[in-house]
Amino acid sequence: MANKEQGKNKDKDKKKKKKSSKKKKSKVKDTVAPKLGYIPYVLNKGRGEKVWWNASDNVGIASYSFKFNGRTITQKGSSFNIPVKTSPGMYFLTISAFDKAGNKTSKTSIIKVR
Repeated sequence: MANKEQGKNKDKDKKKKKKSSKKKKSKVKDTVAPKLGYIPYVLNKGRGEKVWWNASDNVGIASYSFKFNGRTITQKGSSFNIPVKTSPGMYFLTISAFDKAGNKTSKTSIIKVR
């Protein structure tokens, strides 16, 4: 029985050596900011209408945030509806896209709410 146990231990040692000899993947730091697609400088929208955008990144988009009428919201989705109770007028909309490494890009547009 001792020989069997010694054989098992040798097999375990071989497996450990194989695992430890595998090269670990080195993580390359992502320094490329996401890219936001075209966003018009001025948008004419009605209350309750949807505003959407798109973005791309070499690693992937982690989240978006947008600031509208003094309120900032962070979310996974790439759109929002103008609140129905928004008074007609001109508002700034700033959209930011974040990748998984925390890189950020932003664009600002004016929304004319009718």
